[in-house]
This record gives sequence, structure tokens and C-alpha cells, in this order.
Amino acid sequence: MSKEEKEYIIWPEYLDANLSRRLGRRVPKEIAVERIKLDEVINACNKLNVICEVIEGKKYPRVWFHSYGWYILARTSKYKSKLELIKDLAKAIKEQRSSKHS
Repeated sequence: MSKEEKEYIIWPEYLDANLSRRLGRRVPKEIAVERIKLDEVINACNKLNVICEVIEGKKYPRVWFHSYGWYILARTSKYKSKLELIKDLAKAIKEQRSSKHS
């Protein structure tokens, strides 16, 4: 990992349209995604040139009873903030889904 590169933990709950902000969603409802799939997040990371590693067997503490059971460890020097990265991931997943249905 280079000096400029930062690591971010990205829980799928951050992008989940079915969760409230209080329960963990971090993006606006308009760009949030329903029923997030691991491969969609990996594809979005690849599209954004973000190195990602999947960590399985972990649950988001705030909603442990309704958790996906994984998170992404993202490494990048492209983004200055975690929120900026999360928003771009949500937009990339939305684009993937719209291109599949076209």
C-alpha cells in the first residue's frame, strides 16, 4: 500500500435502499440500491479502479439480525473521502442494473 492509498471498510448496508439512515444507510434514497449482490459491488469497484477485498462472515453491528454477512475492504488513492467512494459505488451499481435491463 502506497502512502497516498487509503483503506475504507464498505458495508453493503451503507448502500441499502431498504434501510433508514438511522440503521446505517449513508447515501441518499435516490442513489441507494435494493438487494445488493456481492458481484455487483465487486464489478463496481473494478469499474472505478478501486482495489477491493471481500471479508465474509462479518455482520454490520447496527443491524446484525438483518445483515448481508460480508463487507468490502477498499484500497484507493483516487478518493478523498469515504462518502465520495460510497456514492460512486452506488451510482455504478445503478448504472450496471440499468444497462442489464436495456
